[in-house]
Amino acid sequence: MELALGALGALTGGGGAAAAGGAAAAGTAAATAGTAATAATTAGSGLSVSGILKGVVGIASALTAVQAADIQAEQYDMKADDSESAARDEEVKGMQRSTNIKRQLAKALGENAVKFAASGQLVGEGVSEDNALSLEERASSDITVDRADTDARMALHRARAAGWRRVASRTRSAGRSRGLIGALGAAAGMFG
Repeated sequence: MELALGALGALTGGGGAAAAGGAAAAGTAAATAGTAATAATTAGSGLSVSGILKGVVGIASALTAVQAADIQAEQYDMKADDSESAARDEEVKGMQRSTNIKRQLAKALGENAVKFAASGQLVGEGVSEDNALSLEERASSDITVDRADTDARMALHRARAAGWRRVASRTRSAGRSRGLIGALGAAAGMFG
């Protein structure tokens, strides 16, 4: 600006040169005052380019921490889903085992009846009946024990699933807390 005013003064002659010199001095003073006002505003607000950059990086880091916690929580949720699936599988396997025990009982009772009928004894009386009752009691006991084992395994899988869900929830909560604290710290650092 000073060069432009100086060139204008040279074109207008001597009297214009003095006027141009005065205008140049005024322009320089105005530019200096503007720069000082900008510096005072920046200093007064506590903002600086490096502070703003640090704040932006800090906030981005906080958001990344939240995202990482969410990803880890999703992995825990998948483990919980796997445990629940294992509990359902265990229930199905338990029903299959009970069905197999009942089939074996029916087969054994049939063989028992054939054996005693072939020997000429009455089926459903005496030794034949005692043998059939013994087979039924053993099958009933086997089914009861298997159901108890199945229920215990199912309860274990469901407890694991509930544990993984709690871990996932706590991971999300902790990640959000860390992210919020990091974002607040980054925002505060922008003014420091």
